[in-house]
This record gives sequence, C-alpha cells and structure tokens, in this order.
Amino acid sequence: MDFRDQKFRRSPSIPEVVRFVCKHEGHTSREIAALEGLDKYAVAESLLIAKQQGLIKNGLARQCNIQNVRVATWWPANE
Repeated sequence: MDFRDQKFRRSPSIPEVVRFVCKHEGHTSREIAALEGLDKYAVAESLLIAKQQGLIKNGLARQCNIQNVRVATWWPANE
C-alpha cells in the first residue's frame, strides 16, 4: 500500500480536544470524532490524555449513535 493511500491520522492537541468536548458535551468519543471530521482513534487517544490531566471527565454511558453500543460520554471537568 502506498503511503498516499493511507488516511492521515493527526491527533488533536489537548486544548483542541477539550474545546471539542465543551462544544459537544455529552457525546461519545466516536461521535465527537465524526462531528469534527477526525480519526476516531486519534480523538480517543487525545481524550484519554486530557482525562488524565483532569481537563475532562466521563459521564454516564449511553447508546452511541454511531457504534450502536453503550459507551461513556465526555464532559468538561468543571461540569
């Protein structure tokens, strides 16, 4: 496979992912990635780092509109 055929997976910066969570409160990782047009794995990785830094937190699990399974939602840490 030629590298030009691979989807570019830029991980959002921590401030970017926190901004995405504030913009899309209560959404799942996969939903946030879709809404922002980013790779789901890159967003998930950045979300976990931001959570470890205490900038965002998980909310109650709910049915994801994309995956159709129950998964955690994301919220700003100050909510």
